[in-house]
Amino acid sequence: MNLSVSESLPNYQLENNTLTMILQTAMIVPEYFNLVFLLAGIYGIYQGIEIKHPLYAVIFLNLIVALFFTVLDLIVYFFVTTDRFVVILNASSVASLFFHCTCWCVTSIIRYLYIVHENWINIVVPSHQKQCFLAFGLTFILFFTLTVPPFGYARFLGKYLASTLNIR
Repeated sequence: MNLSVSESLPNYQLENNTLTMILQTAMIVPEYFNLVFLLAGIYGIYQGIEIKHPLYAVIFLNLIVALFFTVLDLIVYFFVTTDRFVVILNASSVASLFFHCTCWCVTSIIRYLYIVHENWINIVVPSHQKQCFLAFGLTFILFFTLTVPPFGYARFLGKYLASTLNIR
């Protein structure tokens, strides 16, 4: 008895619209969970921690940027096609992850400076507000410096493959 692959497997066909709705729902529901958890985390940190300290300000900034990307994804979802939304969702997720890693890198640098060179940092930059601005500046400089090359290369590859395969 010689069965072909199509005969041996059960036929699970869904209407195209049903499959699209399932995929769209599967993509957007986690963003709503992110929104709730990020808002709860931001509220908890704002109420419980002195965010004027540079270390905690960077951690707070990490949550704010993650919230920004989540809200951006939720807004964009209603205005673009599913294919375009997948691209935007992937890009914003990667950017959010890059920013998260950058924030924890800066947090490690700040912790090192406060543990090893506490007197020096208080002499050079005595104001916590200026320390926060420096920490924010370092975070954004590192983020853009580390993010532009991979995103630029991914965009180049996308355009190259699209032109090679004649895809718009």
